[in-house]
Amino acid sequence: MWRLLIAGLLAVVVIACSGSVPAPPSTPAQTAVTVPMVVPTVTPAPPGLPESTPTREKPTAVPTANPTQTAVPTPTAAPTPTAAPMPTATPTLPASTPLPAPTVAVPEMGAAAVLGRWEGINTVGPNQLGFIVTCGDSNGGLACALDVPDQGLSGQALSNVRFGSGRLHFEFKTTFGVAVWEGGLRGDAIEGEFSQAGVSGTFRLERASLAASPGPVDARASDEGLLYRELEVEFASGAITLAGSLTLPESAGPHPAAVLVSGSGGQNRDSDVAGFPLFRVIADYLTRHGIAVLRYDDPGVGGSTGDVSQETIHDRSGNVLAAVGLLLRHAEIDPDRIGLIGHSEGGVVAPLAATRSDDVSFLVLLAGTGVPGEAILKAQLEFLLEDQGAAAEEIQTARAQQQRLFSALTTGEGWEEVEQETRRVLLESIAAAPESERAAITDIDAYVDIVIKQQLMTVQSPWYRSFFEYDPGPVLEQLSVPVLALFGGLDTQVPAEMNAAAMVAAVSAVDNPDFTLFVLPGANHLFQTAVTGGVSEYSELKAEFVPGFLERIEEWVSARTARQ
Repeated sequence: MWRLLIAGLLAVVVIACSGSVPAPPSTPAQTAVTVPMVVPTVTPAPPGLPESTPTREKPTAVPTANPTQTAVPTPTAAPTPTAAPMPTATPTLPASTPLPAPTVAVPEMGAAAVLGRWEGINTVGPNQLGFIVTCGDSNGGLACALDVPDQGLSGQALSNVRFGSGRLHFEFKTTFGVAVWEGGLRGDAIEGEFSQAGVSGTFRLERASLAASPGPVDARASDEGLLYRELEVEFASGAITLAGSLTLPESAGPHPAAVLVSGSGGQNRDSDVAGFPLFRVIADYLTRHGIAVLRYDDPGVGGSTGDVSQETIHDRSGNVLAAVGLLLRHAEIDPDRIGLIGHSEGGVVAPLAATRSDDVSFLVLLAGTGVPGEAILKAQLEFLLEDQGAAAEEIQTARAQQQRLFSALTTGEGWEEVEQETRRVLLESIAAAPESERAAITDIDAYVDIVIKQQLMTVQSPWYRSFFEYDPGPVLEQLSVPVLALFGGLDTQVPAEMNAAAMVAAVSAVDNPDFTLFVLPGANHLFQTAVTGGVSEYSELKAEFVPGFLERIEEWVSARTARQ
């Protein structure tokens, strides 16, 4: 919200991706929607790294036991088209956003006036954030869903939906407080007030067309001979149940297969970031080229149970192996040709899973890390401070706060000092803010209390501690399966230079016979063609990968899974 306030909260910025864009703790993925995302600065293309290293011969695949067949659901339709990107203020997501269960009865006349897709902005002081509300008549009830592309929210169920006397009311419960919208319908627009956690503002939604423009998925839908089946699946991982989609080529099996592993935060099976469904596009392309793909909702997201914030990297690798287990039991999957494709933190989880099982025959790491989590967090802080144009005093304060937090994480002591310092910085930031920004906070004490609570919940969670402490190097040194690693030269979340160099060093230590690395100079963390690589730029770019990205993955996987 304000530069010093943002800098004071940067200790919790982490890699995301596939769905959650990094944000200060007041705006974590799937929580607050009042403050626009902060913007990391440019990461230059890494000097001294080759664009690629030669690919060596693939070792023999590890044999596995014969699979047992399991029943699979009835095939469903092909993926839904993705709408073309629009300006940041009114980003566009797929028109077929799934709707939650109905919450209130729809009168025969009246509520029909708000059915459909609405796009607009939240305004809090000088800050604006695009969001989308989709309302539908579901089994005789009015059901609405929320999308906030810049924060990785997609298809989130809204509660307490009411429409009467020309006014629409809906709410969204988060760990940062209940966000409440209420506004009046005037023609093709809804305007009203927004409030959350002691902060208030306004919003405006405009009716949007439900017709979808050709996107990255449906652009190839007309290709002859490339149709495939998509099945809904569920599988257990310990005490939780994970729900996902398995896409199977139309050709005769058994097929090679890949499990897609998402980045930090709670991601749905499509890993939708800023309106770009990364995993749906990857799955579409690979399946059309003969490779089955399993992607699934993270714990606590979509159809999956559990809580992703309570899972460590080791826990997440267990989920991946449960997904591999489903493929091993499927009659149409070749058990000797199953691999993992991990993005961002998924590129950390996937190698760990591979070292825990002989059933993983290849790895594709997309913006995976090669250095410890603490080093990633420090680098991200520097990018963000530079981008914010912070003064020397502000930089010193932010670094000291981060180091104090890291000390508390390491020793278990000093949390009271962390809380006191955060409170002081927040109050000073608010006091120094322009009147237009201070006026948006209706209850300063409540706002500060909730921000601090959210920050401590985040940094003290099992997931955050696991990421902070984890060093991927020793695991990378154990890999013996073929590995393809891709980095974006403009990635500001997983800087290519430091991570690619560390990964090369780790893999070289064991002389992996089949390791390939590419740095794509103009790509960001989502592997879009970028200008700066900044996070806020994601939704402004085309929802498509850099040229050759999908082809490179498919050709590499196909070469290593071809029947001998």
